This record gives sequence, C-alpha cells and structure tokens, in this order.
Amino acid sequence: MSNQSNNSEQEQQPSQSAPRPFPNSDYIRPGIDDRPDLDEALSAADKAAVARLAVRQKPVTAEPAISHPEVQATALAESSGIPNAAADEPIPDVNSAFFDMRDPMVDSTGYRPTSSQVLNMKIGFSLCAFLISFVMVALTVVLVPMQLDMFANADVKTHTVANGINAGVNMCILMSIGIVVTMLTTALASALSDHTRTILGRRTPWLFAGTVLTGLFAFALPSCSTAVSLTIVWAFMQLGYAIMLMSLSAMIGEMVPDKFRGSIATWRDVMMFAGSLCGVAFATSMASHSRVLAMAVCGILMLAAGVVAVVVPPREHSSEYLHVSTLKTSSVLAAFRPPHGVRNWGWIVVIRLLISATLAVSATYIWFVVFYGIGVGTSFTTSLATLAAMAVVAYVMAAVASVLLDPITAHMSNFTALWLSGLCLLLSAICGMTLHTQIGLLLFAAFGGFALSMLDSLAQSVVVNSIEDLQHTGRVLAVVRSLDNAGRLIGVIAGAIVFSLAGAFTSLFTVAGALSAALMLVIIAGRKHFA
Repeated sequence: MSNQSNNSEQEQQPSQSAPRPFPNSDYIRPGIDDRPDLDEALSAADKAAVARLAVRQKPVTAEPAISHPEVQATALAESSGIPNAAADEPIPDVNSAFFDMRDPMVDSTGYRPTSSQVLNMKIGFSLCAFLISFVMVALTVVLVPMQLDMFANADVKTHTVANGINAGVNMCILMSIGIVVTMLTTALASALSDHTRTILGRRTPWLFAGTVLTGLFAFALPSCSTAVSLTIVWAFMQLGYAIMLMSLSAMIGEMVPDKFRGSIATWRDVMMFAGSLCGVAFATSMASHSRVLAMAVCGILMLAAGVVAVVVPPREHSSEYLHVSTLKTSSVLAAFRPPHGVRNWGWIVVIRLLISATLAVSATYIWFVVFYGIGVGTSFTTSLATLAAMAVVAYVMAAVASVLLDPITAHMSNFTALWLSGLCLLLSAICGMTLHTQIGLLLFAAFGGFALSMLDSLAQSVVVNSIEDLQHTGRVLAVVRSLDNAGRLIGVIAGAIVFSLAGAFTSLFTVAGALSAALMLVIIAGRKHFA
C-alpha cells in the first residue's frame, strides 16, 4: 500500500507544478480562430468565382521622363546654346500641385523635403550647372577648335587659310558626330533609366556612370595627336555627357517640389551664365601656352560636377518598389515622332530648326572666324582677347534680353516680338559681313546674343501655347529638343559646306544672314498663327 501511495504522489507531482490555465482561455474568437482554410473549404468553382470578382490593385509605376514636362523643360534649358533665364517658360503640368489640392511642398513621390534639403538642392544643382557650362563652353568654343587648328598646321611655321579650312571641316565632322551621338544616347538612356530599379534610385546610377565616362574621355582629349583620334574621343565623351545631362535633368524635374521649382531654376540659369563666361575667360587665358593643362582641368571639373550633383542635393528615393515594365521600341523613339494635338506644328518645326541652325553657325566656327576671317589673327593673343570680348558681350546681351523679355511681351504681340528678334539676328549678320574689324565682331556678338536669347524664349512660349492636350506636354517638349539638335546639325554642316566652297570663313556671316532672312520670312508668312 505504501508503494502504491508513493507512486500516486509521484504521478500527481508534475501536474501540481504545471501553471494553472487562464480563465476562459479556451474562448474561440469569432471570425478569427474559427476561420476555415479557404484552400480546403472552397471548391474549384468557388475559387474561380472569387478570382473573377477580386479587385486587382494597379502596381506603382513611375512616370517616364519623356512624359514629365518639368524634366523636358529642364533639359531644354540645360542644352540651350546660350543659357538664359527667360527660356524658363512656365510649363503646364497636369500633375502639378497647383492644379489640384495636393501639397506644393512635396516632390513627385509625395516626399516633403526639409528647408535644409531645399537649400542643398539650390546649391548642388546650381553649382553643377556652373561647372558643366564652364567645361563645355571652354572646350567647344576655344580649346577643341584650337587643337584641330594646330593639327592642320602642324607641318608649317605659319597658319594658312587652306589649312584652317581643313581644320574647320574636321570641326564639322567632330561636332556632327557628337550631335548624332547625343541625340541617340539621350533617347536610349532615358528609356533605360525609366526601367532602372535600384536602392539608389532610377537616375543616380546613370548620373554616376555618365560622369565617370565624361571625365575619363575629357582627360584623354589632350593626349590625342590627330583629328581622327580627337573625334573618336569626343564622340565617347559626348556619349557620357548625354547620359549625365539626361540623368541630371530628370533628377531636377522629379525631386524639386512645385513651390521651389522657379527659384531653383533661376539660380541654375544665373550660374549657367557665370559658368559660360568663366569658361571662356579660363580657356582664352590658358589656350596660348597650356592647352593640355586646360583640358585636364576641364576633365577634373566635369568629374567634380557629377560628384556635386550626387553628394550635395538630397539622395534620390529608392526605385526598388516600382513596377518593372517591358522596354518597348516606341519608348526609345518617342522623342523622334511628330506629336499629335499641337496647333501650327509645321511652323514650329521650321522656326526651331532655323533658330538652332543660326546658333550653330554663329558659335561652332567662331574661333576660325576670328583667327582667319577678319584679319585680327596675326597672333593668338589678339585673337583670344577678341574671342573673350565677344563672349562677354554676347552673354551680357543675352542677360539683358532675359530681363527685358517680360516688358517687351507685355506691350506687344508674340508676332511683333518674334519679328523684331529676327531683325536683330539679321542685323548681327550684316555687321559681320560689312564691318571686317573687331568692332564688327563685337556688334555681331551683341545683336546675336540678344536676338537668340529672345528667339529661344519666344519660340518656347509659342510651343507651350500651341499644345491642345496638356497630357502630352512632356512628349512635345522632348520632340522640340530633338528638333533643336537637328537644327544644330543642319547649321554645322551647312556652314562647313559654304566656307569650303568659298574658301573663306567670312562666308559664314552670309550663311547666318540667309538663315535669319528665312526666319523672318517664315514669321511674316505665319503672322496669323502667332498673333
């Protein structure tokens, strides 16, 4: 009996040590604990009915860069030959906070940047614009043309006009290839970046890649010993530059809230002015004795521009959560297709082509015009001083035009303003043709800078006012940018053909005059469309 009692006590001891259950611990929560397993409870027919009636949520897909009006407006401002604040025409974006009840202090993703982040955007994007304009103006206006000129005259003690013509033709080939590469690369990289999904965002990886590519080939420019090698290196540099500029334009358009877009655009335009002037001053002061060092500095500054754009502004939002769609050929070619729903599209095409072609003729071969055409090229020092003075006059007059644009358009119609701007452009060509002196060159730069700044702004206003469906604003501006590149290509080729046949660079003034006269005729013929 004692053994049995001991065994029973041992058996009861564990049960006494176990915790007592909570009151009502066996309560079954309705709809939660008694919920059936639908995979087992529903039949195949029931599952098919549920799938048919279910609401499918649309995945989050970011807006493509080509459809974003602010992205394309920024790209147009950055790619303009003469930067001017007046070209920042207010672009109607139907997704803007000013068109609905959204908060204008947030960016395109709904994020509200702090005051310090907005300040960093102003500093970062403005400083980046300064560095980029500094480098590109220094290279395209002074350093690269002089390098080609030195290649053509390497075997002679004194520079001859015939060798200068050969250098000008090489400049035409170099610039033409660069423009074509820029057009194709921008379209492809823009579509690919729209489909990029990384923790760094959609644009930052492309901006980093474009910066590295541009900087490396900018460093390689001084090592080129022939026009062919310089053209190849320039083409690869333009490939990286197009990627860099595309990414930067998209970042600005997508990251800057509506409220601060105007102020940041103004700061960027001012810094583009300053960068262009400083680039010409730097190149002309360094070109006569150390072009190699000047090009190396340009490479360093281009790398610095990319670093500033990545580090100083706020970090781009991650794009990993975005929906990935299949890349279509139509997305790549959208910038080259004529848009629908734009009034007077034919007139707009002709005007944009003529403006861009005149700008290309006036700016691409300006070194050869100064050194060979007017007779002031007896020494590099005199030619460089004249070129620097022309740049200062042109950019100052462009700034004056940006200030006077609003008062002018407030007191006269678009047609009158366009016609007067075309007349100023024609006067600049006449000054170059009739006054073969430094004064003639300065007047050519003054009238040309003022007129081109006005025309660029007014033409953009005409485009915006002609768009019938604001949903297509971004695509229209993308096509307009392609038109600008096509006009530059036409101007570069036409100028080279004329001075090659004429055997003199002064014939470029005739080309500019012919283009200006054609522009005025188009404006007069389309008077009823621009009233």
